[in-house]
Amino acid sequence: LATQLFAFPNEMKWLHFVTSSLFGKYWKLTDEHLIPSLIKQIDSLGAKQKLKIIGNGFEKKEVVFINDFIKNCTEIIFNTTIKNQIINLGSDIKYQNLSDIVKILCDIMTFNYDNIMYNKKSTDCVAKYLNNDKAKRILGKKYADTDLKTALKEAVVWFNKI
Repeated sequence: LATQLFAFPNEMKWLHFVTSSLFGKYWKLTDEHLIPSLIKQIDSLGAKQKLKIIGNGFEKKEVVFINDFIKNCTEIIFNTTIKNQIINLGSDIKYQNLSDIVKILCDIMTFNYDNIMYNKKSTDCVAKYLNNDKAKRILGKKYADTDLKTALKEAVVWFNKI
């Protein structure tokens, strides 16, 4: 995400928010985004069809629920003591295996996980995670971080409405 300039009465400040892969209501339903792509693929399959996933399922992912990102951004933007900073808005869901995300989606969407096929070859992707300690220090108990199952369920419910 780009640096944003905010103008308030008698002051101006810039903030640069950095996040991981976002997902959730109203967020891009394009195939290059992990969660929307999985939801669309599972939704399009019949009960006995197989879903082929690149990788062995142990690839690490960090995903951020869009609602949490918006809440955290809003809290920081209107915090008058925070000015001209770069702030990471990651998730506390670190080192999430791709297979765990897929299992949760299959459970929510009542798709048989046994119909998931991994190609057994690791993609050798380097996992990078954002350190969100600074944002958590700034926001304290206001830091929004919805659990993955709840966030995925909300994304699936929204997807099925569109």
